Amino acid sequence: MAHRGIDLTRWHSLISCAAIVIWLLAAILVGTDIRAAPAGKDKDWPQYRGGPDHDNYRKIKNKIRVPKVLWRIGRASVPAAVGDDVYAGGNALHRVDLKTGAIEAAWRPETAGEKFRVPGTPVVLEDRVIAYASDAKVRALDRGLTEVLWSAAVDGIGDTHYSGCCDGKVYLLSSGSQVTALDPGSGAIRWTFTPGSNELIRMSPALAGGKALFGSTKGIFYAIDVKNGRQVWTYEGERAFAYSDPVVSSGKIFVGDRGGFINAIDLKKGTLLWSLESGATGLSTPGVLPGKILVGFHKVVATIDVKKGRFDQSKKGFRTGYNPFGSPTLVGSTLFFGNLDGHLYAFDYKSERLEWAFEVGAEQQVGDFIYHRDVLIVTTGEGIFALGNDRKKKKLPKHFILTSEAEELLASDKENIYTNDVRYALKRIERNCSRFFELKGIDWKKVSRTFLEEAGEVKNDSEHLVLLVRLLARLRDGHAAVRPLEKGKDVKWPEESKKPRAGPGLFLCRVGKKIYVKNSWATAASAGIEPGMEVLAMDGSPIDAWLEAKIEEISDTKSFSTDQQALFFACHWGLAAEQGSRLEMNVIDSGGKKKKTKISYANASVIPVGPVVFPDKLKGTRELRYGRTGSDYGYIHLRKCPGNLPELTDEALAALGKVPGLILDFRSNGGGGFDHGAFMGRFIPEGRTISFTGKYESAGPNPYGGPIVVIVDAGTRSAGETAAGIFKEDGRAYMIGESPTAGMSSQKTTIELPSGLFALYVSVASNKGRFNGRRGIEGIGVIPHEIVEYDPADLAQGVDTLVRKAEELLVKFPQDQVPYDPAQYGW
Repeated sequence: MAHRGIDLTRWHSLISCAAIVIWLLAAILVGTDIRAAPAGKDKDWPQYRGGPDHDNYRKIKNKIRVPKVLWRIGRASVPAAVGDDVYAGGNALHRVDLKTGAIEAAWRPETAGEKFRVPGTPVVLEDRVIAYASDAKVRALDRGLTEVLWSAAVDGIGDTHYSGCCDGKVYLLSSGSQVTALDPGSGAIRWTFTPGSNELIRMSPALAGGKALFGSTKGIFYAIDVKNGRQVWTYEGERAFAYSDPVVSSGKIFVGDRGGFINAIDLKKGTLLWSLESGATGLSTPGVLPGKILVGFHKVVATIDVKKGRFDQSKKGFRTGYNPFGSPTLVGSTLFFGNLDGHLYAFDYKSERLEWAFEVGAEQQVGDFIYHRDVLIVTTGEGIFALGNDRKKKKLPKHFILTSEAEELLASDKENIYTNDVRYALKRIERNCSRFFELKGIDWKKVSRTFLEEAGEVKNDSEHLVLLVRLLARLRDGHAAVRPLEKGKDVKWPEESKKPRAGPGLFLCRVGKKIYVKNSWATAASAGIEPGMEVLAMDGSPIDAWLEAKIEEISDTKSFSTDQQALFFACHWGLAAEQGSRLEMNVIDSGGKKKKTKISYANASVIPVGPVVFPDKLKGTRELRYGRTGSDYGYIHLRKCPGNLPELTDEALAALGKVPGLILDFRSNGGGGFDHGAFMGRFIPEGRTISFTGKYESAGPNPYGGPIVVIVDAGTRSAGETAAGIFKEDGRAYMIGESPTAGMSSQKTTIELPSGLFALYVSVASNKGRFNGRRGIEGIGVIPHEIVEYDPADLAQGVDTLVRKAEELLVKFPQDQVPYDPAQYGW
């Protein structure tokens, strides 16, 4: 039987076409499994923190012994790196040559405007790069960035700065209000997950064990099946999860919360294995090493034993400036971490000794980084820097600091240790703090000449301590401090009188150009001194001259950020003297009669409490007291700003109920540390959001939405200034005060001196840079809408002028000066 011949070539072609069709259909139905970048995990960083589980541990040696700047590019997000290709965002998606820093390719839409950005870390797969952009689209491009393979619109991602992750099967991204899973092959949206109302996702999700993992601002941690978007389990915590990304290692999820706890959750079951309190609010995303994790908070990076859920007692912790939030990463025996104080630090992990630091300067924070092929790629506020080993230097110089201009700051071995310390301190302070010199009227060249001369006369460690304290006082920085290191912990201040110090039982205040007695009690009251009296002289000197001399005397060793802070200090703490000494005062009483009296110093406090007179029957604690005024308005006095301030506020608002107006009194608030968004959320009506300059969402069980008057003074310091300031600067309330706040609210750094005796703690940038027309707070303060000085007649009658004024303002609220209108928010 004859049979027809078959064209095998054509047949194979048909089979291939059919296979492709079947593959495409499968991709649409079940999703495409795109292969990851070809190089191994220990060689590449193809996405944020290395992989979808965010485990950043690498079994590689650190070959950077003496660092140098290899290259830099402009501002961009944390990059990904595969082979010699570095992919980074910014105003475009860039491909950069690892060795030279040359930009090999850059992609951005032809129609993109000036504000177009590619935030977050790209994901690099074998044949494509996936990134999202500010135009609310996720795109896949070929590795050369020449062609867009697919584009997908995703709700809400235009404003997000969180990085996506990919396990080859799904690309996962948080847009704040939802988590979206896309097919990496086609860009098709596989599923979206939206948590409950007013529940936001402020982190980069992780992928592990077939689960999408992320927490929410309501304290719920979710595990979602990546195949279908269905909930596998949830863990309901007590505190919000936000700003610290989850890390998965050894079957456990490690994630920080906004109460400052580091939590370990079982990956399979979703049960809490342990929870460890740090004592801080903000936490870094954990770094991983065998059997342990590393977490940065406050001013330390700590090691935690993951089995026991305890701090590793064999480690003292790696000390640094405030907020070491740049992911701690162990490379060989070197621990790297970025810091918001403008430095990248390299510590020897075994000895816990600082090896070297990279300094980008004041107000230029160091974020995350990657260590790739013996190159450290660092993301900073000044741009991306690549650091490598300087082969010309065989040995790491002592106290080596590399700057962003590749300048080296070194200690000298030729001078005596005291002069060497001062010279080194002067250079470091000038580099880190010079942005404040003009604002605060500091002639640093003159300061440098004076203190270098004085350093040559120092004979011992005690005199050195005094000189350094006096040097920092010239910075006019309310936070500046000399802190002992291990070698200097036993150095004492020069011997002074051992008699205890006390106050005369009075405080002063300025009204116009005159000085009045603000409060009087104890020995001052017994001597006939009463509130409201005008002060003419102290110890035989006219009061203005006496105060000027007092401020000058105190300012030699104590630093004040502003003139108003210095005056406030002199009128309170500055009145202290040895117990048993006497103060002579010339005053004018309420009847206009001049009076001269002497006051003995007994055991009266010199610490201001805030108001002149508190409303009756207040409840609460010393940190936060609450009640109602005589006119039945709500009143809360905030003496400090502890980490649990939002929860303390909940108690006060529940007790006060829906009062017609509220007074928030921040006078003499000494600061602290807390979640600003959570605190302000207590003053936004339930289910609502305000966004005038800052964006805030309602929070807490009893949020208050009525009119608010905020009261401040120059005793309102540090976090007290930011707490009070957000109400005025972000449009929520009307602010009054007898003066601006202290003006000491800043980001700080620690400068360890070559002698190993002391470290200098100094401000490098202002907090709340959007305040005061983008000048920040440091050296200025928060300026009230209205300056309200004390009325001497009120003081004499035991009436607090500012509380009385606040009540008057609540009767007829100055709505034309406050963007927030309670009526528009259903109040």
